[in-house]
Amino acid sequence: MSSHAATRLAMTFAALAVALIPHLAYLPRWAVLLIVVTGLWRLLAERRSWRLPGLIIRGSATLLVTAGVLNAFHTLNGLDAGTALLASMAGLKALETRDGRDLSIMVYVGYFLCAAALLRDQSLALFAYTVLTGWLLTATLSQLQRRTVVAGKPANVNFGAVLKRSAWLWLLAVPLALVLFLFVPRLQGQLWALPTEDTNTISGLSDELALGDLASLTLSNESAMRVWFEGSVPPPDARYFRVLTLDEFDGSNWRRAPRSLDETNLQVRSSDQQQQYRISLEATQHAWLPALDAVTNWNHASASRNDQLELMQVTGAARKAQPVRQRLVYTLTSATHPIVPIVSTDANNLGLPANSAPRSRALAARLRADSTSDRDYVNHVLNYFNKERFSYTLESPRVIGDPTDDFLFNTRAGFCEHYSSAFAVLMRAAGLPARVVVGYHGGDYNRYGGYLLVRQANAHAWVEVGIESRWIRVDPTAAIAPERILQGAGDRATRGPIAALPPSIAQWFYNVRFVWDAARTMWFDNVVTFSTNNQQQLLNMLGLGADLWRGLVLSLTIGLTAITIVLGTWLTLDLKSHHQDPVTRAWTRICKHLTRRGVSRHPAEGPSNYLHRAARALPDDAHALNQLRVAYTHARYLKHSDHTAEHNFLALAKKYYR
Repeated sequence: MSSHAATRLAMTFAALAVALIPHLAYLPRWAVLLIVVTGLWRLLAERRSWRLPGLIIRGSATLLVTAGVLNAFHTLNGLDAGTALLASMAGLKALETRDGRDLSIMVYVGYFLCAAALLRDQSLALFAYTVLTGWLLTATLSQLQRRTVVAGKPANVNFGAVLKRSAWLWLLAVPLALVLFLFVPRLQGQLWALPTEDTNTISGLSDELALGDLASLTLSNESAMRVWFEGSVPPPDARYFRVLTLDEFDGSNWRRAPRSLDETNLQVRSSDQQQQYRISLEATQHAWLPALDAVTNWNHASASRNDQLELMQVTGAARKAQPVRQRLVYTLTSATHPIVPIVSTDANNLGLPANSAPRSRALAARLRADSTSDRDYVNHVLNYFNKERFSYTLESPRVIGDPTDDFLFNTRAGFCEHYSSAFAVLMRAAGLPARVVVGYHGGDYNRYGGYLLVRQANAHAWVEVGIESRWIRVDPTAAIAPERILQGAGDRATRGPIAALPPSIAQWFYNVRFVWDAARTMWFDNVVTFSTNNQQQLLNMLGLGADLWRGLVLSLTIGLTAITIVLGTWLTLDLKSHHQDPVTRAWTRICKHLTRRGVSRHPAEGPSNYLHRAARALPDDAHALNQLRVAYTHARYLKHSDHTAEHNFLALAKKYYR
């Protein structure tokens, strides 16, 4: 049994295992077990010199694996099925690895697995992991190509040198990769991604609101969207991002009434200047598009705004809702202080279930009788919330009886949806149109990326009340917990376990989190979504943007030519220097070192005489130079069965000119 062969096997299996890690969550369990068992068995077989399985066993295993993939995915095509088949076949390949060629094939499979991982996810973290994996695979492949025997003895495995050489190869490939990335013509959509549906990425909001739903979302720190504003960022109490309008109430839950997705002629005016901004929305698997309060204009061709101010993504002539299945960027304009008229279709915003909330209806009648106007009644209700002993909490007590009556007169504790629901009921009980709006409020400003980060934990509910033929936004939460509105809806980055740390340490963690999120966002904006428009802008900067295709071809040709010349020249000089054996290269460096110190070698002067003369000229170096003279003579002119003399000279030379 060769220890060197076992080492090569272990390196190959380890590199392949690293390449498989991003796929483990998508592989059938039997496939993962197969890969582990076959790898361990092959290592054990190498140690104990077992005979490898024959053709019949390997062929039968191949058929079984293929059938298993078909049974699991019902196809052999596609990213998941193809990855499972490739990974399983790599496991079976371990059963027939006999030489470096077989191991090299397994390394090539690792490269394909890296590419497959990037087809599934283009995040910065996975890309960095893939680069490191590719570096490890390249180092493994480099080691497999090295000689196993030198001077009749097994060659030593220098992992550090192999990793260093592989890193250098990857760095050499960077200019070529950059030129190809920038100037290869783009196809429609993302060039390096397959259309997959990420069912794990969903919005915490839905078209129905039950008491306690939004409170549970405060535990989620997942990103919902990022917002870039033109000009100053709105203050926290103005950061209301509308998602859905809920107008049907069954006594407990609020629902979104069925409505058309077609655009309406609803005219939204602003009593102040309008706000322009850009949103990068995470995949939600829903069609709705968050927008700052009352949106007036948008650039997304597939977006449509209805008379409830909901912005939806639609598709086709039938105007069907189109879910957001991957990150979406769109530009909007919203009214900062909107004037939204009430249209005739809003009559259902007055209804309450029969016999529901009797005590709440009585309270509404009493407060209404004490009010001089609709606005005065709204203020009376807000004062009621403010003066009574209501508390703002994530853990609301159990509901007994009618939810609204129980909240207003018994528990008096709840989250934003409790206050919004009760407030809307009191408005409708007094004859005022009211509806609940759900969306996001607040957010954390990331100064490193220049954008507002809104998380799922920023989910919020507020109310719109119909007064004087227009909708007025009222947030009853402000009457109970004004700090939530003034500071932004949660600012979840400054909560959780980190908040318990000393302020200086906690702030450091917050900054690291913001830096990482800014880096991820820049990666998505500048790499993942790099498109034809970006290429056009780049060519315009280079003065080649008059004709896109001509500019791309010209830039690509110039870039590849320049890289070929530079790398060709460098490789020629590098290969020329490597034609010399290590002893000659070391001797050349010694001569250059001595020349810089004023002792140049005469053209006809031999090495021994030269070093003897240098020792006289440099008394402080005499001992080291005499050692080098003897060692060089032995390494160059005496015959040896091994390389001891060469190693001795190289060690002395390195010590001297270092």
